[in-house]
Amino acid sequence: MPIETGRPLIEEIAPMIEWPHKVCPYQNAEFPLVEVFRKRDPVDFSLGLFTCGLPRSLVKQSKAAIPNAGFHRFLMKGAKDWFTGHPFSPAPFMRW
Repeated sequence: MPIETGRPLIEEIAPMIEWPHKVCPYQNAEFPLVEVFRKRDPVDFSLGLFTCGLPRSLVKQSKAAIPNAGFHRFLMKGAKDWFTGHPFSPAPFMRW
């Protein structure tokens, strides 16, 4: 069931697009779904090793329903390429 906020959904989607790799929590109570979306990134990236408070059964169920399809291989190639050329710099997508 969708969450009713009384405002256009685009207002909440824009920060989801801007902040998916934010390291620190997104702290704007007006847009609670942004923090939920941000938390899913470490769960996905770690293949469920980090759960960010989600039940492990839900993470396992999600992994079974949505196949990896080579995503992590793609990430590792990009990380290798980035860190080879920039060993002391965070990846450009990381946001504080």
